[in-house]
Amino acid sequence: RQWGVLLALFRLLPVAVAEFGRVSQARGVTDHIEVALAAGSALGTADETGDVALLLDYRLRHILVDEMQDTSRSQYRMLEALTGGWQQGDGRTLFVVGDPMQSIYRFRNAEVAQFLLASRRGIGQVALETILLRRNFRSGARLVDWFNASFPHILPERDDVAGGAIAYSECVSVEAQQDIGHCVVHPLFGASRDAEAARVREIISTILTETADETIAVLVRGRTTLPELLRELRDAGISYQAIDIDRLSDRPEIIDVLALTRALAHWGDRVAWLGILRSPWAGLDWTDIHSLVDGAPSATVPELLQDAARIEQLSMHGRTAVARLLDALRPSLHPDRSSTLQQRVERAWFALGGPALLADRNAVENVYQYFDTLAKAEAGGTLPDTVAFRDLLDTQRVSSSVASRVQVLTMHKSKGLQFDHVILHGLGRHPASGQKAVLSWCGITGTDGSEHRILSPVGREDEVEKDPLHNFIERTRQEKDDLESSRLLYVACTRAKVALHLVGHVAVGDEGFRPPHKKSLLALLWPIVKRDFEQAFAADPQPAASGSEDVWVKPPLRRLPADWSLPETTPPPHGSTADADGASPTVTFEWVGAEARLAGTVTHRWLLLISQGKAGIDAGELPGLRPVSRRWLAGMGADDATAATVCDRVEAALAGVLGDEQGRWLLEAPGEAELALSGRYDGVVQSIVIDRVCIDDDGTHWVVDYKTSSHEGGDLDGFLRAEARRYREQLRKYRSLYRACFDVPVRTALYFPLLQRFVEVDT
Repeated sequence: RQWGVLLALFRLLPVAVAEFGRVSQARGVTDHIEVALAAGSALGTADETGDVALLLDYRLRHILVDEMQDTSRSQYRMLEALTGGWQQGDGRTLFVVGDPMQSIYRFRNAEVAQFLLASRRGIGQVALETILLRRNFRSGARLVDWFNASFPHILPERDDVAGGAIAYSECVSVEAQQDIGHCVVHPLFGASRDAEAARVREIISTILTETADETIAVLVRGRTTLPELLRELRDAGISYQAIDIDRLSDRPEIIDVLALTRALAHWGDRVAWLGILRSPWAGLDWTDIHSLVDGAPSATVPELLQDAARIEQLSMHGRTAVARLLDALRPSLHPDRSSTLQQRVERAWFALGGPALLADRNAVENVYQYFDTLAKAEAGGTLPDTVAFRDLLDTQRVSSSVASRVQVLTMHKSKGLQFDHVILHGLGRHPASGQKAVLSWCGITGTDGSEHRILSPVGREDEVEKDPLHNFIERTRQEKDDLESSRLLYVACTRAKVALHLVGHVAVGDEGFRPPHKKSLLALLWPIVKRDFEQAFAADPQPAASGSEDVWVKPPLRRLPADWSLPETTPPPHGSTADADGASPTVTFEWVGAEARLAGTVTHRWLLLISQGKAGIDAGELPGLRPVSRRWLAGMGADDATAATVCDRVEAALAGVLGDEQGRWLLEAPGEAELALSGRYDGVVQSIVIDRVCIDDDGTHWVVDYKTSSHEGGDLDGFLRAEARRYREQLRKYRSLYRACFDVPVRTALYFPLLQRFVEVDT
């Protein structure tokens, strides 16, 4: 029966992969696995080299790979393909660097066994000379001694290719780090997360008080151990920088805007609408909310907000808040053909005063990350599945960019970094059990480099649990996970330069404390820290407070002031159209739509070709350019109707240039077209492309930018002055970079092909 299932999988899985590729192509997306597979397919194998590998073989002389211990099997095969034609002594080199004790990315398919095999057998046909580096330039000598004394008991005794085991390799401190470094164990008894967070906060406070500029890192195995600690730090007024710690959906500003999204997407989402009424934007108290919805379980909240009798039952504050809420939401309540759900939510958020309630720049960035996620998830102006959208938000992690001496991050994120003081928080906690795989498999690497796959087919749960092959696979994977946990602990400990603080708890029973959970990192450290726990328990056997007692608090309520209103916006300086005498003429602008952008792109291409002498400059030849223009537009996604309109506009622009004396001079004068330059401007390296550079008879270099804008209203001069102000800063940058490159006299101008107007811009 298992063999039948296996044969069915061999038929099904290739079809599933092909279907996945079709859906990915239709949506215009890909992932890292697909990119790696495509690269591997292009390169071929060491025995059957692909065309790309053959092409690279003539140009590729040296390959350097860093973090080699975290390289997957497929990436090793790519290296073998790249070096398949190399010969000993041909001058080409392969240089790989890695520390197998820091291999911690099995979840990304990294296999440290491949590193061991490469060091012994080489990669493909390339033999490797192994150089062992032992000097530790990061940690103080006393910490290095602690590593050398402790990790032989934590890591395996010897390397094992098949099992993925890596033995500890002693390191040597440098002379500059002598008499520096110490490790402190902080035993805790009882499972109180609050007590553990308080202890870490005390450690951080002490370090901040006793040192002036030394850095502190709090490292955790998983993010679930952090909520209590972060709350403790905030309550103590200790600023910290968190790296990809908080879930986007947990942020207060996101909770409010998510309720707004759900409410606008579905009027019947009562919980979302009540969340808006309770939010700082409206601020109704519970009495008003109860009065509004009591006795109307089938009515939607928007319907109740239109019920004059119910509104009269609210308090004065409630009536005022509801009126202001409805005024702000009314433009966004009903979907329209021109606005997406994300645009409606953002418009309503501004009208309600959402930005006024954000505490800092991080909160602003979080909200706009939310808007980006919403834009990707919505379809047809609504959310097809609010639960799926919430799950998508849960995968989004946010960081705090505040500058601080204290950083909070996971052990995986700390790899490659270093800190003066490192605090390992929650060592006694253990990860939750992972979900059982529907289809399980594992790879077995032989000492000769051979690879084997063992696959356990799916079946009834009671049968799978009894299947010896499935149990062998699970046991093998668990053993590799346990070995990687010991390496993860090594990575975390060796981030410390001056001090390492180990904070962990054990449970307490009637007969004393119990050993830590076998899946915790503290269990790995237990042979080293057990004596510290025994001494601490003998001195004070009382467990820390469990924190289970009920504590009633009144949460602070944030509310917009009752008289708050959306502030008037000030138009930007460059958008002003006032004349020198203070008058503000009415100027009609044509807003650039899709057709105008396409016309501008095609016109720029033809002006470039004409300037380079690759296209004719006779007005009679313009109709002959249309087939080429249509082919370009088809490549940009324009349909036939759009292409016809755009081609008319392009031909009008080109005819205007060719019929204008100033325009023909721009095409025929000596100089450059589409000149690309890079340079430093305002302290930042920037790259630009100048539409046209013309040199006049006086030797002046004109930097000209084409603008395919049209103008159909009155006061053309006012329009041109406004355009000059609008693009003055851009032309100033062009002039600065051009002068820096060529050191010649430069003047700047705009040219409007559709208007046949040449406008010099004073920069």
